[in-house]
Amino acid sequence: MAWVAALAALSLTACSGKPGQDAAGAVQGFLAAVHANDRAAFEADIDRAALRRDLRSQIVELGRAAGLEVDGGPSEFTLDRMIGPDNFHLVQAESGAPLAAPPTLEQVRPLLKPVDGSHVCLHGPLPQQPCVLTFERQKAGGKDPAAQARTAGWRLVRMPATDLRIEVGAEPPAKK
Repeated sequence: MAWVAALAALSLTACSGKPGQDAAGAVQGFLAAVHANDRAAFEADIDRAALRRDLRSQIVELGRAAGLEVDGGPSEFTLDRMIGPDNFHLVQAESGAPLAAPPTLEQVRPLLKPVDGSHVCLHGPLPQQPCVLTFERQKAGGKDPAAQARTAGWRLVRMPATDLRIEVGAEPPAKK
């Protein structure tokens, strides 16, 4: 019976219509997977095809800006090497030092802002900073790279091709 209550609570959260609110737990889970270098959890939290498309277009644009034109852009192998937990750098905003522990939900919430009804942006410690990562609320369906059925949830769909540094602010003080 407890699982029915948990499922109901999860359903209400997923359909709340407040992307920043229900995405916070998913983004915190993603950052915890990055911190732990947990490749299985990382893969479950990304849309690899969307990330490949996004990275390919960024790299093609960077090449054009430098006067280079590469037919077809970077290879799938190159793109896949860019998409991995070890390429992300989670640091303290104040010092730039690597995080000793994964960010908490309280640290992640202020870093999120809704883009639209199905996308949320993770920015730096100040709200006016540009998006670093973009997550999309996706429906269930399809298969992940391990041929497992995809569940509904928030997945990473955009990331920078360069400087994957994610600054996390200090833990807010505990309420008394």
